[in-house]
Amino acid sequence: MLLYTYSKKLGKVKFWTIVSIPIASFLSIFVFVTPYVMSYSSSDTDTIFKIIVVDALGYTLPAAISGILFGLPFWVIARTLSYSSALKDYMIIAGCGFALFELVIIGSVMLASYPPLGLASVSFVGLSSYLILMGIYSSAVSVSEDAELRQAIRKSAVDESKLLVGIGSAQMEQKIEKKVIEMAKDHSASMTEQTGVQLSLTEHDMKQYLSTVLKEIKVLQNVDEILKKGKDILESSIMFLACSKFGEMRLVYNNYFDTLVKVMTNKYRKGEHEGIRWVTSIIDKDNADLARDFLNIGVQIRHVKNMPPIDFAVSDKEMMATIERMEGGDISQSLLVSNELAYVNHFRSIFEELWKNGIDALDRIRDIEQGVDQANIEIISNPKEGIKRTWSIIKSAKEEVLILFSSASAVRRQIDMDGLQLLKEILEKRSAKVRVLIPADDDIMSTTIKEIKLTYPQIDIRNIDKSLQTRITIVLVDKKECVIVESREDAEDNSYHAAGLTTYSDSESIVSSYISIFESFWKQTELYEQLEESNKQLKVHDKMQKEFINIAAHELRTPIQPILGLSEVLQSKIKDSEQRVLLDIISRNAKRLQRLSEDILDVSRIESQSLGLKKEKFILNDLVLSIVEEYKKEFRDDNNKSKIKLLYNPIEDNNIIVYADRFRITQVISNLIDNAIKFTKEERGGTVSVIKKKNDRWVIVSVKDTGSGIDPEIMPRLFAKFTTKSFKGTGLGLFISKKIIEAHGGKIWAENNIDGKGATVNFSLPLLDQS
Repeated sequence: MLLYTYSKKLGKVKFWTIVSIPIASFLSIFVFVTPYVMSYSSSDTDTIFKIIVVDALGYTLPAAISGILFGLPFWVIARTLSYSSALKDYMIIAGCGFALFELVIIGSVMLASYPPLGLASVSFVGLSSYLILMGIYSSAVSVSEDAELRQAIRKSAVDESKLLVGIGSAQMEQKIEKKVIEMAKDHSASMTEQTGVQLSLTEHDMKQYLSTVLKEIKVLQNVDEILKKGKDILESSIMFLACSKFGEMRLVYNNYFDTLVKVMTNKYRKGEHEGIRWVTSIIDKDNADLARDFLNIGVQIRHVKNMPPIDFAVSDKEMMATIERMEGGDISQSLLVSNELAYVNHFRSIFEELWKNGIDALDRIRDIEQGVDQANIEIISNPKEGIKRTWSIIKSAKEEVLILFSSASAVRRQIDMDGLQLLKEILEKRSAKVRVLIPADDDIMSTTIKEIKLTYPQIDIRNIDKSLQTRITIVLVDKKECVIVESREDAEDNSYHAAGLTTYSDSESIVSSYISIFESFWKQTELYEQLEESNKQLKVHDKMQKEFINIAAHELRTPIQPILGLSEVLQSKIKDSEQRVLLDIISRNAKRLQRLSEDILDVSRIESQSLGLKKEKFILNDLVLSIVEEYKKEFRDDNNKSKIKLLYNPIEDNNIIVYADRFRITQVISNLIDNAIKFTKEERGGTVSVIKKKNDRWVIVSVKDTGSGIDPEIMPRLFAKFTTKSFKGTGLGLFISKKIIEAHGGKIWAENNIDGKGATVNFSLPLLDQS
């Protein structure tokens, strides 16, 4: 068994020949020589012939020959170990021990008489046994260490070749040999130090064994050989897993699809095969049609969006993986094949992980047939790589580039990096359209935008409102691809430092969504420009209108004053009743015209924010009472209003002091009473009540009537300009009242009465702090 380890060095025939001869020689002594010799030794005569035949030829000569033959295998093996002097010595020592042992125990003991020759021969038994023990022990230890070292070499070679699978086979073997031999030398020295026995493997032996191991991990470069190997693995398998791009799947379909059919039909259905599973990327309808052919014969397929860089297949016994590398400027594809268990398990685990995360092929095919797009998204964490990818995609543009910058600072950074120059080149070389949106910024609006438009007039640049500023820059190319660059530190001057994550996608739905956002902003800029122009025109018209109203109101006041003055003079001189009635009509309408002009002027002051208040302290009760008495006197003089009752009901303290503009508060109360009288039908009579009450820190004045109430249609806009359903007014009174009250820090509101008769308008004023 010890010698069998080195049988390959001699060859099997030669090895068994030299091992069998000593055994046959030893057995022949007992089978052939001993019976023959015994026939002579049994005679009583002690002749010279008997001595020669029995002692010399019968025992001594066969013993010497047998001993030499027993030592012969060790000597022959030792001669073949030209690179291992230590193991050669161990073998020679063991061989000499066997030869001496055979000689002393068979030959010498038979011939010698005791003493002294028999004792001398027996003493050599100890020496021969020592030689045998030392030789065999040292050889056994050396052989054991040799086997352990071979296992270490194999394991190291497999591990290293996994790491170097992407390079050429010649380079791979050189790198593996260098690393593995260094490891083996260290391991050999460590074992020699532990056992004290030098290993049998020399560096030459190590390299030879490593070469044998590497032959098991071979690289096939011929396409026919690759296809043949793939077919052989499939045919001999009881389980087959494949991960490949669709090109390789098409290659299988064109060359040995019938083999897949046989495996699934003959083996799988009989339970002799576990089935075929395939991971691939199904992109379009052609892929889907081919996948259906595989599915129809029973192959299980799953779609994976991001395929691994190499294609591979795994059976229960072997694995193969494609390797793509550059040779002479061209990409060549080779196939790594191994039956090493570590390789098989490694690629099987990769497959199972892909299978677990894959999508069933039928679901993917249905999505393709229904036009449902699957998002293809790539996240780039390195800012430099992200910006480089963005520029690369922009350079590939053929029709259109749309860019929405995150901020004005992002534009400045791109100008510094000649990013806009790249857009100019695309415009000039490919006639592609370029549209750019930039968030508005005071500085960039005044300087950078003008500079860009002068330098790059072909680029269509527009501003969006600063409130729409985002944390991302969006780049869209040819309505097919989009890149989203995150703005991490917008204050940075360098784009690489300012940028964060970059997201790329060629998904139709994602790209179209971002295009919709861009187009929405683009149209918004158009509408904003139109609105801005309209606003400018409106301001001009509004200014003209206000100027006209202001001039008209002043011009109206000029003739009204003499009309009213002369009317009063005539009132005292005319005695004719009919003439007095006509004069009253003139005076009344002149007053209405005077109030209209005052209202117009007040509106003009309010809108120009020039309505001044002359505040003073006064007792509100006295003011309200005087206004009510004034209206009562008017009712007594006017028969049409004699049926209307005007009441004043101060609920709280009569000495409430306010700090307000007496004239403006009088104007508000008069407007509210006029409205109440106007909507109370004079012929039927009615009641107008003025109520004053104190509430916490406010004084509230209410004007309540029993008229028709407020139309629900105009209630929401009751205090807006020109809101009226009457032909007697302009709809300015309540608008002016609201602005006056609000200028005093109060509020005004209206409501229909609970009993359904009339309405109540209330306003509040803050009480004067008398502390």
